[in-house]
Amino acid sequence: RILAGGGKIGSFGDNEIDAQTFGYYYEGCKEMRTRQEIQLAQYREQMPDMDFSQFMPQFNMEDCMRRYLEQTFALATIARRLGLGVSEEFVQREILEQAREYEQSQQTLLDEDKMDLREWYQLLANRHPVEVRQRERMAQMASEILSRPLHVSAARIRAEESATEITMNVRVIRYNDTILLNELKESIEPTEEEIRAKYEEERQEFGEENARPYADERSFVRERLRTEQARARMAQVKSQLGALREGATLEDVTRITGIQPSTATAVNLTDLSSIPMQDGTYTDLAVPEMLQALLPELRASTDAIFVGPQESGEMVLYVEVSNVRIPPIAPLSAETLAADREAEGQALTAQYSDFIMTEEKRRGNFQLHVNLENDLN
Repeated sequence: RILAGGGKIGSFGDNEIDAQTFGYYYEGCKEMRTRQEIQLAQYREQMPDMDFSQFMPQFNMEDCMRRYLEQTFALATIARRLGLGVSEEFVQREILEQAREYEQSQQTLLDEDKMDLREWYQLLANRHPVEVRQRERMAQMASEILSRPLHVSAARIRAEESATEITMNVRVIRYNDTILLNELKESIEPTEEEIRAKYEEERQEFGEENARPYADERSFVRERLRTEQARARMAQVKSQLGALREGATLEDVTRITGIQPSTATAVNLTDLSSIPMQDGTYTDLAVPEMLQALLPELRASTDAIFVGPQESGEMVLYVEVSNVRIPPIAPLSAETLAADREAEGQALTAQYSDFIMTEEKRRGNFQLHVNLENDLN
């Protein structure tokens, strides 16, 4: 009933999801759904007027299957990349030990009702197949490795503590071609003679019979002429910006472009990723290229540090940093330092493992070609 139309069940990378694997996780998700239904029924009995739909949504079988299959296959693939493996013999011994435990713990009084070791082994192997156990054990090993806290040095913690106290004033000029063109247009006003000459030129080009009266067309001709002149001016501006040498300042960029800088005072070093701009948006100065150019020059000083041009997406940035304050940091106690190192290690581990899992899932391109019926009984 589960596999609608036959064909492939699904895949992860080069691995096909077979019926045994699918069936095992299907039964597991069914058990989870049953437990949730029992729990929900108990809650409703205790609080009949409460609406539980908001914080306990209806169980979604397909989401459950996708989540556990993709997670397990991704982790098992990571384990293989790490050179880890679980032999079939190891899993068979594991099943045998489990079968012995079940055989010895049977409570029935009648010998004819008892299952022998072979029967228990076969039951467990059918319920939880060897290949599925191998994959799950490999996934478990990969998960344990990815969850090990990364080592964080005391120097890193002290540097982070210092970074939270460093402040500076920041001025930023940010533009792309559209912003620069519009800024240049604001300073351009064609003369009446230029507008009329442009009108006559276009009338000759498109034919006098199609020309509208000058009075009707003047505003459009003026706008086109401003754009043309601004484009010509923009080429000159870019050439002048490219000619700036060491010792240039943000005032030089403003003089050439006409763009006024956005200013932020007492910016914390840890807040460089969100510098407010005049247009109400924010710009990110914490990109690697900007930090590589800025941080080596950063020192306690009121002197201005000029960086640019730097590209950030389609934007060009010129940045000036001044009034840098680096106050002394009180030494951390051994207990605080140890706690911070542990917390930072756990945070880095989470980021690291999330990145690896995301990349592995992307490469695996998990597919599930199965229609799950609403009635799971």
